[in-house]
Amino acid sequence: LGELSVLYVTVLARAVTAAGYNPEPLLERFGLSYQALSTPDARISIPRFMRLGEAAIGLTGNPALGLTMGQLSRPVDAGMAGLAAQSAATAGEALNTLIKFGILTSQNSRGTPWLSGKGLTANFYSIKPYNVFNYFVVDSVLAAWTQYLRIVSGQRDVLERVNIEYPSRGLDAEFEAWFGCPVRFGAAGNSIQLLSPIKDAPSLQAQPGMFDQLTRQCERQLLKIRSNWTIGDRIKDILAPSLQG
Repeated sequence: LGELSVLYVTVLARAVTAAGYNPEPLLERFGLSYQALSTPDARISIPRFMRLGEAAIGLTGNPALGLTMGQLSRPVDAGMAGLAAQSAATAGEALNTLIKFGILTSQNSRGTPWLSGKGLTANFYSIKPYNVFNYFVVDSVLAAWTQYLRIVSGQRDVLERVNIEYPSRGLDAEFEAWFGCPVRFGAAGNSIQLLSPIKDAPSLQAQPGMFDQLTRQCERQLLKIRSNWTIGDRIKDILAPSLQG
């Protein structure tokens, strides 16, 4: 399926701690240590991360742990892409930067996120079939994007609506309260749609010089990753998203 930066594991551990549990025994069970988590270049396979997330939900008893992960996400948790996005001029440009360079911390054979609707809709690719091992992945990604918009814009209400591909699990009210907008389960895809004014809302942490410098660093890292791809890797990148299910 692919792999993720251990930065995402640190967010999961933070969510477990926030629920009142010690994450260390859980991490040790999966062969992880805080020393390993302190190395941003370290990676964890997506299936292993999914098993870790399912175990964390079992430990905390919170099926909406993905929302907690999103709430506790910080720009730095998205690595260099997060720092670059943080310094963008507007909230919309920040989200675009975050998604554009997402491959620096997450590579999934199922596809890559994208923007549509003139930059007002952020889409997360399908990871169906859905089960207890991957519901939280969709929740955490959409919630992290939402939290990012809230951080850079300084506003709580940033979304028009949320679409989630998997069917309702009886948590509709909790999700709508957290996202602050209607949430449609069983939708055709996974996405968040921004309120129109949010796209052009000035970022509270805009810094043009740093944005230019950090995005250039991201471009170099992206080029380095893709330059090592074989022809097979390139074919997989193009075809795999079409093989949903």
